[in-house]
Amino acid sequence: MLFIIQNSQNRHTIAIQLKLDEIIRATKGAHNEMMDIEKLTDEDLEKIQKKYGLLAQKTKEDLKEGKLDTHTHDVQLPPVTKAT
Repeated sequence: MLFIIQNSQNRHTIAIQLKLDEIIRATKGAHNEMMDIEKLTDEDLEKIQKKYGLLAQKTKEDLKEGKLDTHTHDVQLPPVTKAT
């Protein structure tokens, strides 16, 4: 029974990942390299997380100044290496 539940969860996880990949692929300005982000090293994931944290902080500052949060700031992702 456990095997059946795990298999079902794995299929759902893969399906969700594929849907997210399609959204990234189809969104103008999105970073396509994000589609296989789960294969990155922990250090590289941490670098990207910090970049998005800074983006969120900048957006909060913009909102306080009366700016909209519907614009996009360019996020320069660090060079990344794939985990082995």
